[in-house]
Amino acid sequence: IEGDIEAQTRQAMKNLQTVLAAGGSSLDHLVKINIYLKNIDDYAKMNQVYVTFFNGAPPARTALQVGKIPMDGLIEIEGIAVKR
Repeated sequence: IEGDIEAQTRQAMKNLQTVLAAGGSSLDHLVKINIYLKNIDDYAKMNQVYVTFFNGAPPARTALQVGKIPMDGLIEIEGIAVKR
C-alpha cells in the first residue's frame, strides 16, 4: 500500500471494480459501501476521488475512523452489490 489518501482511495476503488467484475457485477450495481479511514480528517480528500468512480450520485455509504488498517493502510473500502 503506497501513496497518500487520494492514491490509496483510487487503488481501493480499482480493486473493488476488479472484484465486482470477477463476480459479473460492477460499481453501477453497488447498493452500500463501507469506508474505513485511519484518519477521519481525510474524508474530504477521499471523497474527491471516490465520487469520480460513479456516474451520478454514489451509493449509500458509511465512513468511519478505525484504529488500524491492515498493512498500515490509510483506507479500506468494502461494498455490497446486486447482480442485475
